[in-house]
Amino acid sequence: EQDRVLREIKGSIYSLFAIFELVALTSYIPVDSFNLFNGRIDHMNNLGGIVGAAVGEWFLGTVGIMGYMVIVVTAYLAFLAFRGDSTRENILRFIGALLFTVLGAITCHLIWNERAPEASLLQGGVVGRYVGNVLTRFFNTPGALLIVSGGYLITLILTTNLSLISSI
Repeated sequence: EQDRVLREIKGSIYSLFAIFELVALTSYIPVDSFNLFNGRIDHMNNLGGIVGAAVGEWFLGTVGIMGYMVIVVTAYLAFLAFRGDSTRENILRFIGALLFTVLGAITCHLIWNERAPEASLLQGGVVGRYVGNVLTRFFNTPGALLIVSGGYLITLILTTNLSLISSI
């Protein structure tokens, strides 16, 4: 009984975090980041206040639209907590989610670099822009996309125990 109560409390906390992340990220506007960096914290538009603006800047500014993956990961943590599953046993899935997020940010930059405005979330954030530019410089866009595709395949193998040999 006590174990069930602890699981449900833990799952509820993760669920609340996921909902807060959803609110913070969907109400993110870049002017809040400007206000944060300039100490104008009384001018926050984010529905999550100062913390919501910081969360939005951290995730969306770092990896662009792929920052929404934090909600998926937190919701998954809630699911694991409610079921009583160990997060340690799922560490490869968390690493895979992180790799997928970074690869997604790079892909966004490689695909929409010329088509999306510079401040767009489709630019892949700081990470997508930086790594995407480095890859493009050395491999051009098609080669960079090929390398990123290999990263997706490795992530898929890592997180799902997919075997390429047994699928042939």
